[in-house]
Amino acid sequence: MDTKFLTSIIPLIIIILIFYFLIIRPQRNNQKKHKEMINNLKKGDKIITNGGFICEVIKAEENFITVKLNEDTKVKVAREYVASKIDDINDLPSASEPTKDKEKIKEEKKLEKKEAKREHHKLGAKEHQEEEAKAIEEKIATIEEKKEEKKEAKAKKLEEEASDSKSVESKDEDRK
Repeated sequence: MDTKFLTSIIPLIIIILIFYFLIIRPQRNNQKKHKEMINNLKKGDKIITNGGFICEVIKAEENFITVKLNEDTKVKVAREYVASKIDDINDLPSASEPTKDKEKIKEEKKLEKKEAKREHHKLGAKEHQEEEAKAIEEKIATIEEKKEEKKEAKAKKLEEEASDSKSVESKDEDRK
């Protein structure tokens, strides 16, 4: 009985350990580093707030940090809203540099275009035109079907309204 219990609980323990070492522990380490960074802020440090503002620390207080947005604007920011510290000007995010996601999208589009060209050459121009013509004809047919359905629905609606008005008129005549 004990061995069955142990063998059934071992996979659960392994999953919990994996979860701890891959998710919880790294998150705690990141939180400690972030808290340490916030506590060590001093005058002259450049920071990025959670709102995306790049500021220079003027005065670090217990709960708030006074920062300078530009030469004329000074603001108090809660320590919790400091996202990161900029150690070097090279660490600043650049709007001119494309992100990895944009690069991936561009590569995918290029691959799709190349694939379409290959497919076009394989089929030949004539076959390609025939396929396009079939697709257009199918679209036209579906549009015409939808139009017919709309016409039928309108006709039914008009018939119902006419029958309703006749029944109202007959009721009025019965009342007289």
